[in-house]
Amino acid sequence: MMLSRWFLAISCVFGCVASADADTAYTNPIGGYAIKVPGKAAGENQRRTYFGMQLLPDIHLGGTVANVSGKQFSVVGLGDHNIAARAGYRSYVHVFSGTGKGFISDIEQTTATQIQCEKDLTGWVTPGTVVQVRTHLRLGDLFGTDNKFHLAAGSEASAADNVVLWDPENQRERVYYYHSGRSRWEEEGIVADADAVPVRYPYGLYVIRRSEGTLRIGLSGSVATNPVLLPVKTGTNVFSLPVNFAASLNLISTAGTHRAISGPNAKEADLFIFEEPTSGVRRGPFYHSSRTGSEGWREAGVNGAASTGLDLLSTLVLQRQGDGGYLFVDGNTSSGEGFPVLPADPEPGELAMKFSIPIPPMLPGSTQIMVETSQNLVNWGPLTQGSMFNNRVEFDYPPGQSRAFYRLKVTYLD
Repeated sequence: MMLSRWFLAISCVFGCVASADADTAYTNPIGGYAIKVPGKAAGENQRRTYFGMQLLPDIHLGGTVANVSGKQFSVVGLGDHNIAARAGYRSYVHVFSGTGKGFISDIEQTTATQIQCEKDLTGWVTPGTVVQVRTHLRLGDLFGTDNKFHLAAGSEASAADNVVLWDPENQRERVYYYHSGRSRWEEEGIVADADAVPVRYPYGLYVIRRSEGTLRIGLSGSVATNPVLLPVKTGTNVFSLPVNFAASLNLISTAGTHRAISGPNAKEADLFIFEEPTSGVRRGPFYHSSRTGSEGWREAGVNGAASTGLDLLSTLVLQRQGDGGYLFVDGNTSSGEGFPVLPADPEPGELAMKFSIPIPPMLPGSTQIMVETSQNLVNWGPLTQGSMFNNRVEFDYPPGQSRAFYRLKVTYLD
């Protein structure tokens, strides 16, 4: 069939895979979830909700390292290395193999023959290492340059809802808000357009509501399960975590070079707090005990071993008392039940939100496109045919708070 040639042509670009029926193909799954962000209650000054960036932009490029020196490296067969830098975005290199697996560094600049990183690659990257490049999301990408989720705008940060990014280098919050007069995102105290401010992976963020009522924020992207070396600074750290169906404290390494700092008690160990966006519950603080006879995960102030179950979308707030370093965390979609099916619980006056999936290139002829959905990336079922707009299939997010994976099933009818 002609479609089989189409599979081969687009597989490197879109990652489509053929089914047993040679007339059908599927796009790579995209994750999507809607988070309810409660407003402040009567008598409260504000309300805080944490977000993790488990869902990322598509991989911009990938390959095998040809040579490396200091901060610079080249990729086998890449050609012009300037394509690693997407105009208007900050990009980063993520190491997928070797002793530096999980290491991340922002790209500082590119030339025709080299990619230069912000960090020294010595010890992390060697010839033969597999790397991939993604762009960091921008504030306007996440929340819309038009404030698409309708966070309360204001003439200054203290009069508006805020998006807060943690600055680990300076141990401080960077506060952003939608300016009601200039119709753009701005940083507190700075009169400048902040739409393009990067929301750097693997850091987390949170939203502060100073207005009442519940809003929904929809997040989507490719499913990121790759190991990450979290760059831990002394003091407070706020991190996103890779998708991990096991959803447990055990995704954090407690052995090897890049492990959690254990201690005989909570005062002498790393402290881990997990913020759950779905429930708004704060779990922990947890620490890893090294005390003889009581080794393992413990919750501060609670006797006995800690229950290690976590919400899949939790954001990690890590407090390190000692020196900075790296912490290895791992993703996994091969175990566990996947996303739970949450009850439909729409709010009165809830704003409708759209989800969209790019349509892959197709040969001429009659085709049928169906949106399929799954909670675990294994069992898929039909959802809707959606509507086509600008080479994308659009459909509505389910009401209330939800999470799922989506893909396109493309069937060639001729």
